[in-house]
Order: sequence, then structure tokens, then C-alpha cells
Amino acid sequence: MADQINQGSFRISGRYGEAWRDGRQLFECTGVTAPLVIAQIDVPLAGSDRIGVKDGQWTRTGGQLVMQKVDSRWMNELLKAKKDLATLRALRDAGTPISRTFSLQVHLDDPQALGAEVVEFKGVRLFNYPFGFQTANDLEGTTLDFRWEDEEVLEAFEIQAGPVDPVTGLPKITYTASMTQ
Repeated sequence: MADQINQGSFRISGRYGEAWRDGRQLFECTGVTAPLVIAQIDVPLAGSDRIGVKDGQWTRTGGQLVMQKVDSRWMNELLKAKKDLATLRALRDAGTPISRTFSLQVHLDDPQALGAEVVEFKGVRLFNYPFGFQTANDLEGTTLDFRWEDEEVLEAFEIQAGPVDPVTGLPKITYTASMTQ
């Protein structure tokens, strides 16, 4: 008989979030919000005074990454993207595309949870670059605001209905998306 398992340990903790770009960790995330809002369009129903509703445009604005600093790589990448007017005009005149967009993977991999999650945000644009620090802070962290064009779930899992594993006492899971399969 398996030991009694504390079901609280299955719950995913946000203390294990990470942000990756080009296979390298940029920073640790302690929070990510990325609201995907579907507009509602009022549609007059012919032959009556009733109004129906249908889905409109999907918007991806107001995203926030709450990060804990690992090193200065992220700040250095942001500063490299900053160009003076003469450089911007020269790039434009040479036909070189000027893009501040990038893809960002956010990993949530709590070792006590039953599985991991990875979401990739594509066409990410940042709109604030909060540099600095406070000596009173125990950990150096900051919040970055962003927009994005599309998202893809690269890894996700669900708990299977039914009995638990007789050896571990843990529920079985199925990966609904997996980067390894």
C-alpha cells in the first residue's frame, strides 16, 4: 500500500517559472499574465428587435512578465536593440528590416507538480525597460510589459481520470502537448 500523499504538493507553484530565448535562460519568472481577449460583436437579428452576439477580433495586449534577475544578458540584449536615428535611417535605406520582435518561451516546471508546462509567445514586443535596483530589496526583480502576435502551447499535461498508480500513489497524467514527442 502506498503512503498517503499530500495532494497540496501536486499543485503548481509559480516559484519555478523561467523565460528562455534561443535556448538560453533569460531570467526566472515569478509571474506571467497574458490576457487573450475576444471582442463581442452585437448582431441585429433580421425580422425582430433582438440582438445576437458573435465573436470578434482576438487581441493580445497587456501582457506582463514578473522576473527575477539572473544576470545582465537580458539588459544587454535590450540595449543592443536601441539604435540612434542615423543608424535606423541607414538600415531603412539599405532595405534591412528593423524588428524588435522575438519569440519567448515561458516554462513552468515545478519539481513537485505532476507535469510541466511551456508556452511560446511569438512576435513579442516590449514597451518598457525598467533598469535599476533598490538596496532594500531581498531579490532584484522587475515587471516587463509586452504585446505578442501569437502563442503556442509546447508542453501541457492533464490528470487522467481513474485510479492512482498503486506504487507511487500519484494520479497518472497525459501530456496533451509535449516538446519531446
